[in-house]
Amino acid sequence: MNLFYLDLVASTSARYHNDKHVVKLILEATQLLYSTWHLMEPTSDWKLKAPNPMKLTHTNHPLTKWVRTNNKTYDIVSDYCHSLLQEYTTRYGKIHSCKTHMDFLTNNYPTQLPKTTAPAPIMPLCMPDTYKVVPTNCWTDVVSSYRNYYIGEKLHFSSYKGVEWPSWLPPKSQAGTPTIVKKKKATKTTTTTTTTTISSKKVKKTKSTPSPSPSPPTSLSFTPAISTIKTRSQSKGK
Repeated sequence: MNLFYLDLVASTSARYHNDKHVVKLILEATQLLYSTWHLMEPTSDWKLKAPNPMKLTHTNHPLTKWVRTNNKTYDIVSDYCHSLLQEYTTRYGKIHSCKTHMDFLTNNYPTQLPKTTAPAPIMPLCMPDTYKVVPTNCWTDVVSSYRNYYIGEKLHFSSYKGVEWPSWLPPKSQAGTPTIVKKKKATKTTTTTTTTTISSKKVKKTKSTPSPSPSPPTSLSFTPAISTIKTRSQSKGK
């Protein structure tokens, strides 16, 4: 179970997913949202309205817990999935079976899902520690971490049907020798220089004091701006 956040803009992030993930992650995102309903809706009446709802799964998975934090985290996953649905149609010329589920999940909230106008908390990084940008202070760190993970463990099977290869993703021939962007914990000094060894290859980096955390990834309906990114709930006034 995972969500690959590869860009702050939902549609761009979807475009960066390889062919296998465009198909697979639609299902996983839909399962996460349905799990929120199973856990945050006190009665089973909603199952009569939902189109053959999926079963509860991964109850204690870090992402399942994060998604049900509030309406903002729920919306982020909803936007993520809708972008992948559009990308799926672009690449394969057909509609994914999860679209019917997402039409219900997007237009309804579980009654016990907390509502907030505050920025969404940063999502957990579900990957080996070696790929994580730490400390993870903002959503750009989330994106960098998932790009690291993609380069390190997903490059070797990546393909992009009918769309351009991502500019940040090395050629498939370089699979197994990723260059990792990594941060160390902030110290009293403003700038520190570290050397990280990956696959017998040294990469020298300079780290500055982390900037304030930006807002979460934008949906398709808004122009991306790190300091002013909005989620679907803001556009709906919820």
